[in-house]
Amino acid sequence: ITICMPYSNIEPIKNKLKYESRGEKMEVDQTWRRYIEKKIMEMTMEISCKIGMAKINGRELMEMKVDDVIMLDQKIGDSLIINVEGIPKFKGYPGSYSNMKAIKISERLN
Repeated sequence: ITICMPYSNIEPIKNKLKYESRGEKMEVDQTWRRYIEKKIMEMTMEISCKIGMAKINGRELMEMKVDDVIMLDQKIGDSLIINVEGIPKFKGYPGSYSNMKAIKISERLN
């Protein structure tokens, strides 16, 4: 896992991050651990899913008008791939929740 943090967050504790000599036992600093866990829990990330794709030519695009229907390569009922920061992480099904569009996670991808 790669974690990126601004230097200003790390500077106050940089001495704790230095390597210990081989003879010394490494201990887990619980304060540091809780700090990192808190920062990870506060992170925001982009989650997206694509409902389908279609290929059209320039003429079809130029002739498109309101109420036209674009046929997608996805069938109703097929699961969708859910991306976290652009990386496929889950499969799920579209729906609604509290009058909002939603997707229900059905499977975790490797």
